[in-house]
Amino acid sequence: MSESTAGIHTDGMHHDLFDKVVGPVARLFFRPALFKRLYLVPSLPARFRDKYKPGGRWWGDDTFDVPEQLRTVAGIRRNPELETAAFQKSPVHDWLTTHPEAVQFIFSNGWRTFLTTTPRVQRANRRLKAAAAAAPAATRSDLAPEALSRAIKDLGKRLELSAVSVAAYDEKYTFSQFLNDQLGDRVVVVALDQGWEATNSAPSIASEKAAFVAYAELTDKATKLAEWIQSQGYRARVHDFQGENIVLHYAVVSGLGQMGINGQVLTPSAGSRCRITTITTDAPFAIDLPVDFGVHAICDECKICVRRCPSGAIPARRTEYRGIEKAKLNMARCAPVVAQTHGCAVCMKVCPIQRYGLDAVLDEFKASGRILGKDSDELEAYTFHGVHYPAGERPRLADEFLAPPGLVFDPTRTEPLPGAHRQFR
Repeated sequence: MSESTAGIHTDGMHHDLFDKVVGPVARLFFRPALFKRLYLVPSLPARFRDKYKPGGRWWGDDTFDVPEQLRTVAGIRRNPELETAAFQKSPVHDWLTTHPEAVQFIFSNGWRTFLTTTPRVQRANRRLKAAAAAAPAATRSDLAPEALSRAIKDLGKRLELSAVSVAAYDEKYTFSQFLNDQLGDRVVVVALDQGWEATNSAPSIASEKAAFVAYAELTDKATKLAEWIQSQGYRARVHDFQGENIVLHYAVVSGLGQMGINGQVLTPSAGSRCRITTITTDAPFAIDLPVDFGVHAICDECKICVRRCPSGAIPARRTEYRGIEKAKLNMARCAPVVAQTHGCAVCMKVCPIQRYGLDAVLDEFKASGRILGKDSDELEAYTFHGVHYPAGERPRLADEFLAPPGLVFDPTRTEPLPGAHRQFR
């Protein structure tokens, strides 16, 4: 074991004095019931939040010249018959309510992030619920579907969102408890680029805070979109950051990005450095189509995230799962690291599309046949629990780190636990 590897403590935590003194008390009291009431806690002044601010750049004007050798399929490879068969056998379930003990462990370990960011998230959630309860205007807009779509995207741009797209509602990608609670046959997909600098410090408290600050702002902006839909005479409901459906599916089928081998949607302008939410509605928006950005082929050439994942949780090859071809993460190895390492996000940090953007990655590939930044410390190096790992080195995690005291996680469990929905929702 190298000197750097020896720096990984088996308890999985790199403590400072503040954490040692306050942490035990905070972990004891940071429960879901408290999490829901943090809207009562005032937010920090804006000057303390500036370094976590989302990017807010509109992606809709970006264009990409994907070479033919990188083209595979628009969106994702899927087998509709197998998709339907999987759904009929078992609808999809919310991870939050299927593994509530693991969620509680994540809550208690992430108290330093949640204590300062959750008040804004919860206030945004309260505003979206108030908006959802409002009745739509009595008279419906006479805008045609294409014009209606242009109008909501123009509003998204003015609100400094990153993207707005529209997909057809698909029950196969709705969590089981919400299957009978949909408003219509359209899903508006809304994305917001989170802060570049904070994200590229991952794994860190700063990167985790940037994600939750982006969630709060995304929710508020999406609520304004929903209110506009209601003003056009249609029903609309924004989903909070816990979600009612698999947002990755809707992001892919509506052309926002493609699934990376790290299990995340890679948008061409920001990789997975963004937060995504959805709005269900009965407004007849024109539906956007999936796009082939060359992400599948780039991932096959790259695989940096596979090599750099601290726990080796990312497979090198995609397999069929519920009718789609995807890289199925090993959550037994991923979840403990996420819980103990400020959300981890190493796979997001080391993705060249996230750091440089698709255009730059494509330019380098066309010029040299190489993946931009691969094998460089600029892209691949990170600090994990106080130890720096340059390109070519990664932590060797002890068994105790992957099974820490207090973490209850059964990756074979597929059904929600009774009562968990009321506890966390």
